Amino acid sequence: YHRHYWELPVKEGNVILIVPADLDQQLDLPALNARAEALAPRLGYSLQPLIKAIRPAT
Repeated sequence: YHRHYWELPVKEGNVILIVPADLDQQLDLPALNARAEALAPRLGYSLQPLIKAIRPAT
């Protein structure tokens, strides 16, 4: 992936990789936040702590 992905560390010690469809794609945080806010009522919890933990590839 040539370090073109984002990492989401989770409390279990694992890391979730977010891999774009192509190398030109950027992470759209405003859209991700909007989608997370829309899902929160159905999920029963907020995804914001996870979104805040997203980091570039290390």
